[in-house]
Amino acid sequence: MKRFFYSLFFLLPCIASAQIPSSCTLTPAFQQAYSRDVNRLAIIRLYETHSADTGFIAVPQIHKDSVWEALAAVFNSSPQQETDSVFARYCIHSFVPSQTVVTVRIDTTYGWTLAWQNMQTLTGDPYIDNLLSQYGFTINNYFSFSGGQFVDLISPQEINGLAFSDSLALSPGIIYTYPGAWAGDGNDIAYSVNNNLRQLDFFLKWGDCPAGCTSAKKWSYAVNANCDVTYLGSQNMASDPWPQLVNCDLTPNSVVTPDPKSAVKIYPNPASGTLRFQVEGKTIVRANISTLQGQLIFKTTGTSSGILDIGNLSSGMYRLELIDDKGQRYTTSFMKR
Repeated sequence: MKRFFYSLFFLLPCIASAQIPSSCTLTPAFQQAYSRDVNRLAIIRLYETHSADTGFIAVPQIHKDSVWEALAAVFNSSPQQETDSVFARYCIHSFVPSQTVVTVRIDTTYGWTLAWQNMQTLTGDPYIDNLLSQYGFTINNYFSFSGGQFVDLISPQEINGLAFSDSLALSPGIIYTYPGAWAGDGNDIAYSVNNNLRQLDFFLKWGDCPAGCTSAKKWSYAVNANCDVTYLGSQNMASDPWPQLVNCDLTPNSVVTPDPKSAVKIYPNPASGTLRFQVEGKTIVRANISTLQGQLIFKTTGTSSGILDIGNLSSGMYRLELIDDKGQRYTTSFMKR
């Protein structure tokens, strides 16, 4: 019979510690490690508060910034508050997939659906193709189920999959859409706001997790507007032997080590009229430039020269995505003067 850890509730001392000054400063290594977590937590918060911004496919940065600040404050606080267990030893992340998945049921009497039936992403329908291109979606699967015809679309971008689904569903020929769900159980992070305090709960879970984890430990932290952190304590809900350490060793002093085989080189940066790029050993066939919030500005093909004309861009920071002839994607950012 399956054991449920909820009935085995062993509480460790949970007396809140005093507020400890911290910093909301983000390091590149930390941003790289937790970007997808922050996007998911911001989306959950938008729907919990019934925000009008749930209609945006790219989550507005202001909502992510609030989560980033709280997460960074905990990350940068004293290891005596067990933050080293959360970030360096067990490396706890949200229970979230590495890609955005949207499943679509289509009406095959519409001519544009023939492209998807042939596993071709672009359909010839301007509205659909613009959405797919803007948010980096490609077709991953075409299948029949219960008399209907379906496709799975995937994107590496960190977006609001429900808002994208709602926008795509407006097109004639699409019967309905829904963001892909994922089954099972595992480590997780919860974010909430109470009385102007942001609270983060980190859950380490183990023991038969594909069917529903049988053991867990929770660490809780509160962060105020000044980035001071209060450790609220932990709860031990373990009924299985403790899991092995992951030891990703993510600390405030961690640095990003680029892969020399696939690192994007750009120059000059900042740039004004033209931007040059190179990915060592790769043949780049397409380039996309978007805002840091994911809004596509323009895309171009035939970029073998390694030169992009950015003269018409407004001043600011942008994200550059390069796609090679094998479909591999490489990203970096640059500043337009």
